[in-house]
Amino acid sequence: MYLEQDIYNIDRFKSQIQKYALSTDDFNDGVYRNPKEKALLKKYIGFNNRSFINGLVFDVDHERGAIAWDLADLPRPNTIIQNTRNGHAHLLYALKNPVLKTDSARMKPLKLTSIVQCGFTERLDADRAYADILMKNPANEAEWRTTWTDTKAYDLDYLAEFVPETITSINKRKNPTYGLGRNVNLFEDLMIIAYRDVLKYKVNKGYYDFYNEMFSMVALLNNHSNPDNPLSYNEVKQICTSICKWTWKNFSKEQFSIIQSIRGKKSKKQVRKKISKSTGDFIMIINGKKIKAKDLARAAGVSRSTVIKYYGITRENYERQADEKRSLAFNLRSSGLKWKEVADSMNTTEYSAIAYYRRYFSFSIFFIYNPKCSKTYSKYHSLSRD
Repeated sequence: MYLEQDIYNIDRFKSQIQKYALSTDDFNDGVYRNPKEKALLKKYIGFNNRSFINGLVFDVDHERGAIAWDLADLPRPNTIIQNTRNGHAHLLYALKNPVLKTDSARMKPLKLTSIVQCGFTERLDADRAYADILMKNPANEAEWRTTWTDTKAYDLDYLAEFVPETITSINKRKNPTYGLGRNVNLFEDLMIIAYRDVLKYKVNKGYYDFYNEMFSMVALLNNHSNPDNPLSYNEVKQICTSICKWTWKNFSKEQFSIIQSIRGKKSKKQVRKKISKSTGDFIMIINGKKIKAKDLARAAGVSRSTVIKYYGITRENYERQADEKRSLAFNLRSSGLKWKEVADSMNTTEYSAIAYYRRYFSFSIFFIYNPKCSKTYSKYHSLSRD
């Protein structure tokens, strides 16, 4: 059971509302900024703001909106705000660490947030057109039926584990063209243009010439990439300002050479890491292609064992590490820990912990009924490979 101070509740929600928050009772009357105390009495209120994404809100427009998360096998939302007249609901997943959106923001958390938002929208069958500017106000219980589910705010990485692989695939070049995906796509498209042109403007012109040109480009990109649901002027301006400030400050001929050098070294490290992980079955990944050790050895004129020794861990060490992980998962689970606790202890995901446990159990049953295999297996692990 969670400690009371860890549970996300109405007090935590109120603490994340801005001093002057967007709010309204009727969209036909307009949306205005009101003092926090007054805004918390309105039907709709702004939860996320220009600087932070405090949580992910999903608009589920069907009569089973309050239980859509359960039907989709997703974690419980921290807050469920339901319209009792038609069953439609807003589901709020509060983030333990809000994601920064200002000029100082890092792109990786924003991109991960976009992927999670997309994945949950698909699984919940939520409204893709929902702009996440205002949400049903959970503090206004006279208008909505609000349920606080006594859960902690979520880690973004944990929520990402529930996103379908088809969405998280690294082969997908673009993010979805709704929600935060529009911001990420626009940022990445303009960033490429800014990197290409900034040195030219530094030589012949000034910062404001560069900014004005980038703003013209980002306006065109916004209308082209999001014709049905373009980003607002303020969002476009924020993206343009962020990119222009960073590129103008950090890009020079000398700095550009340093950045390229660092990227090259980082790329080599990533390749080496992939290779070392993949040599358990004697297949290496080089430039994105799978190559068997014997084929590489033949091409290089050396022995297969030399290739394996150079690029990765030995089969003995690989199997030993796998055995240790399976045994650890079994022992931790047998001690009464929950799967989440087992995963945290092993520094892995719940799915991996379950897989290690089942593998250990399968091996144990197999060797009980095949004792000769058990002796052969033990003998094999006592030997080192050439």
